[in-house]
Order: sequence, then C-alpha cells, then structure tokens
Amino acid sequence: MVEKLPSLDDIVYGDTIGEGAFAVIKSAVLKSSQTIVAIKFINKEIASRKGQLEAAKKEYMLHKHCNPHPNVVKFLGNGSEAKYYWIAMEFAMGGDLFDKIEPDIGLEEDVAHLYFRQLIGAVDFLHSKGVAHRDIKPENIFLDADGNLKIGDFGLATLFRKPTSGTRRQCATVCGSPPYVAPEVLKGAYDADKADIWSCGVVLYVLLCGMTPWNEPLMEDRDFRAYVKTDDRALRFYWSGIPKEVLSLLRGMLKVEPSERFTIDMIRQHLWFRRSNKLLTVGSDRCKDPIELASRLLKGLRVDVHSKKKPPTSAMGHPPKTPAKYASNMTQASPEDNFIASQPVRAGSFASPGPMFSQPVADRTRSNERFGADDYALAMISADPIQMQFMKSRLAEIPVSLTQQANQFKDLIPAGRFTRFYSKVPVESLISGICDALRRIGAQVPQVDPMVAKMENNGEAQIPFSVTDRRKMTMHGQVRFPPVGDDYIKVDFIKKKGDPLEWRYMFKRVVVNCKEYVYVDDEMDP
Repeated sequence: MVEKLPSLDDIVYGDTIGEGAFAVIKSAVLKSSQTIVAIKFINKEIASRKGQLEAAKKEYMLHKHCNPHPNVVKFLGNGSEAKYYWIAMEFAMGGDLFDKIEPDIGLEEDVAHLYFRQLIGAVDFLHSKGVAHRDIKPENIFLDADGNLKIGDFGLATLFRKPTSGTRRQCATVCGSPPYVAPEVLKGAYDADKADIWSCGVVLYVLLCGMTPWNEPLMEDRDFRAYVKTDDRALRFYWSGIPKEVLSLLRGMLKVEPSERFTIDMIRQHLWFRRSNKLLTVGSDRCKDPIELASRLLKGLRVDVHSKKKPPTSAMGHPPKTPAKYASNMTQASPEDNFIASQPVRAGSFASPGPMFSQPVADRTRSNERFGADDYALAMISADPIQMQFMKSRLAEIPVSLTQQANQFKDLIPAGRFTRFYSKVPVESLISGICDALRRIGAQVPQVDPMVAKMENNGEAQIPFSVTDRRKMTMHGQVRFPPVGDDYIKVDFIKKKGDPLEWRYMFKRVVVNCKEYVYVDDEMDP
C-alpha cells in the first residue's frame, strides 16, 4: 500500500504489524496516556476496486457491536479520512497464541482446556449478538497481558440473525481458511454460526496436537475422507492419543451434517468442557495463575540446536503421520484454494520493555571488570525467556532466575515473537548463513549483498522471503538483524502473512540448518 497514512490526533505510529490485500495494521501509542493500541487502515480505493468497500465498512460496525467481552479484542474507535477508513483496537500484549505452541506436539491438556473454554466463551458472545466470525483460525487468536485468549479480526464477520426480530439468514460467501472452514461453506448456502462451531473444533484439535487434522474438508483430501468414513471406534485408533472425552467432543463439533453438529449449549454441557482445571478462576474462565500458565507454555517450546544429526535440507514437506504426542495416521497434502484474505492484528512493536534482571547475569563471570555495553547486552540476552527453547534438556521447572522476578504473564511470555535467537557471528556471515538456510528449506530469498544489507535501514539488515508451508499455503515475512550491544545480533523472523504454527515450524527448520550461529546461554542450561 503506497498511500501515505493519515496523521491522527494524539497518535504516534510504530511498526507495521499486519498487512492484507487492501489494509495495513500499525502499532501506535496514544501520546496523552501512553496506551499502546493497534490501528487498522483500510485503503478505500483498493477495497473498492476489489469489491470489498462495503465489507470494510461492515467490519468496524460488527466489531463495535461485539464489545465488550474479556475474550474479544476490544474495539476502541473508528473514523474515515480522505483515502482510508481506520479502526482502533486493543493491542494484544501477549502476542499470537499459536506462536507459543510446539508444531506436531501441541499443548498439555489443562492449557488446551483453558484456551478452548475461553474461545467458546468468545464465540458464544458473538453468536448472542447475532454475529458469526467466519474466520476462526490461529492467525486471529491472540493473548492479553495476563495470557487470556482474545479473538480478533472481524473482516469476514457477518450478521446471521437480526437483533430486533431474531430472523435468521443463511450465507453463501465462500470464505475462511481451508483447514478450518466447515465443509458446507464450500458448497453454497450455510448457517454461519454452525460453521463457526466446526472451526472451533478444528482449533481444539490443533491446540491438542499442534497440527490440523486435514488440509481442507473435501473428499479429495484423504485425511478428511478417512475421518468421514471412520466410525467412532476406529477413530480412537486414528487419534489414539486424544482422551476419550475429548474425542467425543471433537466428533460432535466436527459433524459433517450441520444439523447434527453440537450447539454451544451442548459443548458447555460436555463432560470434558466441565472438567476441573487448576488454571481457571472458580466461577469464570479467566486464568487464575498467569505465571504458572506462562511457565507451562514456555516449557513446551523446544528447538534442538544440540543434535549432531545432519539437519534435513528438503522443502517444508508435510506433517508427520504420527505426531509426538497425539497419533494420527492421516497425511496432509492439498493445494491452496483462493479464499478472501483477512488482515489479523499481531502484537509486535511497542511491546512491553525487554526482559527484567535485577542482578546482572554478566556479573557471574565478569564481576571484577567494568560493566560495559556488552555486559548489559549479555545480561539482557540471558534474562530473555526465548533462550529457554534452545536448552539441551527440558527442565521440570523454569529457572528461578526467570520466575522469581516475574510478576505478570508478559514477564515470561513477552509480546515479542518466539521465532528469534541471538548470535555472536559477524552480521555479514550471519546474513549469508541465514539466506542459505532459508533456501535449503525451499524458501524464495532475493540475492543480497550482506555488506549492502548491513548498511541499509539504519544499520539493521532486513531480508524478505516467502515459503510454502506444509498445507501448500504461502507464507511471507522477513528476517531482521538488529544489533544488541557491540558483539551480539538478534535474528528475528517476522511473519507478515501465514499460519503462526506453520511459521514456527519453518523457524525451527531454518534454525537447525544454521544451529552453529545460535548463541545459547550455558549457565541457563547446566
């Protein structure tokens, strides 16, 4: 989008945190209160050219209509300028939920249960307002500063029931993301609220397994075909790691016939939904212990930079037939369909301050030397929770050095992405190595001169790239190389478009192909 964004009163813009066909999302700060917000700008001319101008207008009206709710991204305001509509909304301080989920492994049951209850609470609220979201997927699910789930992006939302008369209407627009969309959406007229229930079922599967059950709900997709033709008893074999109670819930939500599909009330009455959970506040679906929740998420992340095995150098490929935790013998390989693009809000810049540390880590080895810039850099790096994912062994507990100073969820799970690492390799060699690693997994990377790249963007090299994920859908992003002190570089993989879970899978593939560049704090991993 080439048009200059309008100046808004009391607003200082930050980075671009999301982009779409006719919209861009910026982080911003309200000068009067220092509140961090996200602002979505919709280009009127481009939206009109694509026949989406009325849909763009409808987005802010439906988002405003669906507030407030603790599990819905808060609507803050909207306006119209000469070339743009804009919508101001809550900034998701906890970032993407699915950035914190390990691909092909998923979450432990209590954490998945907490987030599923919060998702259903949000969707139930939308439906009570007569609104169906129609794009429930990982890209549109975020976390607040306490780790609670927030659903956002009303770009494809629609009114399926009139608030005044209660009259229902069916939809016919094919929209959503192929792995998450209900089968009836691809066939014509459908009930949008029932299609949302299907999408929530797929999200529950992903929370538990770290992968989607199929690429798209068509009989040409052999994973989906196997699911449809499999009876409940055989399904226990196909999805053998999933607890029986969850399996019956999934089966009810993923009924191919919409009239047989579970309703919200049926989901709420299900045994697994009503199970006890120490992470939940009694009488509500809010997280009772954000530090414990953050610790559990952090412990689940793992990037193996210590293995001596030769890393894979093929393209992204497909998810394994047997995930590490929940078995599924259904493979995934289908082409991407053309769907309406959404523009999700993503936490990025203007995030909370960097990691805390009261006792500089560098003092452990350099207590008698002058505490200089690199000492502070090393202290910051050592206190950064993202270092946990590179530890040689999974610890039973998060190091006390991290938890003892954590007062909030965001202290252990900062808004910044977990798809990043630190390096002591000179930036020119680092840029070449990262580009080579990206190409080895099949990414499209422009030819760059490391020396030139280093001099651009005020000394912060940026390398754009695109890659096809395991579901045959294209992801776009860039790698940034900001310096940290004099001797360290932060290597940050920033997603512009794509599934957060697939983005993390890609990140892990790249890292194991250049693991010699990753700085690991040995004192954090004894």
